[in-house]
Amino acid sequence: MSRQGIYRFLQSPVDIDVKLDCSKESIKLKQSNGTINAIPVVVGPCLLSGMLTLTPKGKNIHYKGIALELLARVELLYLQADSVEVQTLRTVLCEGGTLEDVVEIPFSLPAASMGFESCYGQYLRMHYQLRAVVLRDGAFDISTVHEFVVHLPSPPPRLLPPLSLEIGSDEDGLLLEFVFERGIYSIYDTIRGRVTFLSLDQSSVSLRSMLVRLVRRESYGQGVWVPYEDVVAEYEVMEGMPVAGDTIPIRVHLAQLSLSPSQEKVANRFSVSYELQLICVAKDGRPFFKGIDIELYRPMDTQMPRLLK
Repeated sequence: MSRQGIYRFLQSPVDIDVKLDCSKESIKLKQSNGTINAIPVVVGPCLLSGMLTLTPKGKNIHYKGIALELLARVELLYLQADSVEVQTLRTVLCEGGTLEDVVEIPFSLPAASMGFESCYGQYLRMHYQLRAVVLRDGAFDISTVHEFVVHLPSPPPRLLPPLSLEIGSDEDGLLLEFVFERGIYSIYDTIRGRVTFLSLDQSSVSLRSMLVRLVRRESYGQGVWVPYEDVVAEYEVMEGMPVAGDTIPIRVHLAQLSLSPSQEKVANRFSVSYELQLICVAKDGRPFFKGIDIELYRPMDTQMPRLLK
């Protein structure tokens, strides 16, 4: 068979298109190969409805059924073999027949089938796909996969008290307090806080730098959880040599970081958490460090960013 014949043989004899009624906009999503595609977004909970369009190319196609599958898949990006479907829903849209011309088939899937928010992290991915399948006797099935993103907004949390951390001690010659508003923020929020130097003995310790760092932790596994950490933001917040009583304001703008919400043991496969860290380094290299977990959620009434990490 010629190369052109092989190409025609490998081509699908049917174009299959899926359009979602419940998707009002899309986001630009960076794929693992570096390309950026526009992916439709479904804001749940909602009925997953839309239209399946099949267009035959050339001769008629005999089929024994047309099915639609909703897949929720968790993947560890650097270990492709470790991929698992945590949810599968299959429905047969029509029985056997012959595809002679363009056919449009409406579909509707329950909102409960999208119980987890999509996650596209540095190390793992939780994503949704619709797979349309033309089932055939005596020939290969014809299928196509369409990816979409699920966002699950949450109501704002109750009012929470401020959180504080103390770093160092009087014996170290350095004692400071890190206070910030609360422990739960929306992914478009701004973390506001302050660092106060309660005591500083410059004869014992001389500070070289002070950093505020936001760390994203992606954990994967069953039973034994393997964490992967990524610094998503880091800011140097100190200028000059402080003295006891000095206060430094802290601001971390989350909206520009394109973050996803915290998630805990999704399908008993992965978790996403965030830690806010304060790091002081003395001129002699001694580190003073402390961190605390914060929770991020997706708000219900804020426009989403155009690029999802």
